[in-house]
Amino acid sequence: MELKNFGWNLLTIGFCGTIFFTLFAAWGLWQQAKKIWLNKSGLSVSVFWFSYNIFLFSANIVYGYSINSLALVFNGVLLSLMHFPVLIGLAKFKGFKPIQKWLFVLYLGLIVLLIALPIKSQMYLLFSFVNIIALITQPWEIMKNKNSGMVEIKLIVVYLASTLFWVAYAFAIKDWALQIICPAYLIIWIATLILWVKYK
Repeated sequence: MELKNFGWNLLTIGFCGTIFFTLFAAWGLWQQAKKIWLNKSGLSVSVFWFSYNIFLFSANIVYGYSINSLALVFNGVLLSLMHFPVLIGLAKFKGFKPIQKWLFVLYLGLIVLLIALPIKSQMYLLFSFVNIIALITQPWEIMKNKNSGMVEIKLIVVYLASTLFWVAYAFAIKDWALQIICPAYLIIWIATLILWVKYK
């Protein structure tokens, strides 16, 4: 879709922005994985958010393919892969509770449903709204432990910058769902940054 309409237009700007911030996010995730593995600790890093995120980025692949969006497929493939070193590190150094293990099974089932059912847009929107709840667990972990622990500041900055882009893009294209989701993400990332600074 993006390549067919490539030129000086909003779709191309969104495509280029998505590719740039996908690469930027991949770098941030690599920094997060390094911090966990070098310190052999997952203190204050939200297992729930990272495990949900690998599911959400996998959903990007399915949804992106269904709407012929190269940017979403690229985003989904690269960032799903970049979550593995983080999650393996969390499993090794922090451990997963039984409920977190069951959530992986649930996420896998939801991906199968997303592939099988024709209501991909509605399901994808629902998954994005649920990510607001998942994301809240990251500042909550820092606040609960009163310690920024192994949360990588570079990843926070990357996601904060990326979310600022998405907020601007959401209002530029007048997409009501993104106009709700993206500002909510932005508020949570700002709260995470403030708590990280407070408890570092």
